[in-house]
Amino acid sequence: MANKEGTRIEWIDTARGIAMLSILFFHTEVYYTDDSDMSFRLYSANAVIAFFFISGFLFYRNEDLRISKKIKSIMRGLAMPYFIFMGIIALPKAIINERNTSLHDIAISLLTGQESWFITALFCAELIFVFGIWLNQRLKSQILLPVVCVSCLAFIIATDANIPFWNIDKAMAALSFMCCGYYFHKYENCFSFLDKGVSQIAMLVLIIIIKTLEISQGVYISLFPHSLMIFAILFVDAITFTLLLISLTKRIPRMAFISFVGQNSIIYYFFSGGIPLLTTILLNKLGLPFNGNYINVVIAFAIVTVVATIITFLICKYIPFITGRKTRRIGMR
Repeated sequence: MANKEGTRIEWIDTARGIAMLSILFFHTEVYYTDDSDMSFRLYSANAVIAFFFISGFLFYRNEDLRISKKIKSIMRGLAMPYFIFMGIIALPKAIINERNTSLHDIAISLLTGQESWFITALFCAELIFVFGIWLNQRLKSQILLPVVCVSCLAFIIATDANIPFWNIDKAMAALSFMCCGYYFHKYENCFSFLDKGVSQIAMLVLIIIIKTLEISQGVYISLFPHSLMIFAILFVDAITFTLLLISLTKRIPRMAFISFVGQNSIIYYFFSGGIPLLTTILLNKLGLPFNGNYINVVIAFAIVTVVATIITFLICKYIPFITGRKTRRIGMR
């Protein structure tokens, strides 16, 4: 991911790569263990929220945001790939999942944003975020963006609203994390102390304490909060996790493979459900079911990662236009 000077911000690719691999592992666990292993509940929401935080981080610019250009970028980078990828995948996915659905049902599901909740929620969240930034710029005020984000969150919690159309409810809940990412970037120098070893150890200890409390109380966080208390736990958990992820990825050397995953995380996400499902079916037919053996989960994850990487590489090399990009981005340099 490049900044406005054209210099690549390498830690962003690394952070998104780690988060995306966590999502791949999450889906592998869900399908392969048939939900019998619940460890994925400890990290899945954190990985998803990290993407929203980083998205907000990338919105910040020292100069005014070019609203029309940004909206076109969101449409090209999220909406267009959603309709192309999910339009191709939707029918095979329904057949593999043995869902008795008609083409009409699949079309409605696609048009209403139900075929990929994360992509459509991210799309809506970014559009609402653009509106908040536009208010800031138009009215020369810095408080209107957080007001928009907090108002959306308050509406979701107060009304317990369920707005499935393009997953607007989840988008509204995620805006607070995008807002945090935006202002983290704006005041990044003030948070430099988080990159120190002592701060990283403190954040790790805090995460362990929070996760221990969540397990003992039977609380499992998700992006859709149903109460202020649950959201408070989610917020501290997710923000601490994301800040630790960022501080660590700033320190560790660049790894070509993880950076490749991060650069192409949206493509990986479109296949993060189908490939783990097909891998699970294949391994079960080959006589390698889960059966409580966690080593088999690791093997399944390795297969999923390799297959997803090969497909992503081929897409980037031969048909990059379906990802919304203007140029090819291939290789692991």
